[in-house]
Amino acid sequence: MKQKIPLNPFEEQSEEYHKNPHDMSLEELELLLYTKRMELKLDVMRLETKVNYTKIIIETIVALGIPQKIEAFVLSMYDTYKPKSDKSKTN
Repeated sequence: MKQKIPLNPFEEQSEEYHKNPHDMSLEELELLLYTKRMELKLDVMRLETKVNYTKIIIETIVALGIPQKIEAFVLSMYDTYKPKSDKSKTN
């Protein structure tokens, strides 16, 4: 049976090191620290990208006036289906 090759093989990889950090040399620890910093920077960049896309989408929706149209529609639906007051009770 064929295995599906992931689009990005480095995504969701398990962080498994062959050595315990206590057994690593100074150079290996520096390299490990460097890779951790790069992973953190990459995660921050991904988060910023997601925030920017969300901001662009929200600004576009507001610029098109969609919230006002939805509000007007809901208010018109509320006015149409608003329960009428019983005039028979006052008589």
